[in-house]
Amino acid sequence: MKQSSILLFLPLLALVACSSDEQSKSTGATGSTTSYFGDRKDGVREGLGVEHFGNGDHYAGEWSKNQREGAGVYFYKNGEKYIGHFAKDQKQGEGISTWPDGERYIGTFKNGQKHGEGIYRLANGETYIGQFQDNVFSGEGVILFPNGDRFSGLFEKDLATEGMLRKADGSAPVASRQDENGEWISP
Repeated sequence: MKQSSILLFLPLLALVACSSDEQSKSTGATGSTTSYFGDRKDGVREGLGVEHFGNGDHYAGEWSKNQREGAGVYFYKNGEKYIGHFAKDQKQGEGISTWPDGERYIGTFKNGQKHGEGIYRLANGETYIGQFQDNVFSGEGVILFPNGDRFSGLFEKDLATEGMLRKADGSAPVASRQDENGEWISP
């Protein structure tokens, strides 16, 4: 319950933190200026806070020992947004990523990448439900196509290696897979 409550109040945290007396600016190794508003303990970010990065990104959420740790929201300059959990400054555990083109992923992350179970809605309308490893489809999964067709099977490195394609028209399922270029074939 605590984690979901924190996620619900992060936008309010951003507004409150922007008016906080606990703010600082620093210049990173690349010469970009960042500003931080929020809690500190012994001079390091600890607790709740908001950081505005010199590259245009923003983060609002929990901090521990100067790292994003716990529940938070990360807004990328390119329009991507991540809402979820962080560990050691990376997406870790349950989270949701959305992109400006309409793509979205709901599932687990490991070391900043999609890893484990998840649902990934692609910009072309396809939806993948299944396992991920190191940011790619890997293991058992299902692809739901916009026309109603459905593929169930095994995936490796984002490609379907074996499985069954069921057409929306109710015709008999067909064994299918993808070649190395991603084209669907029936052996």
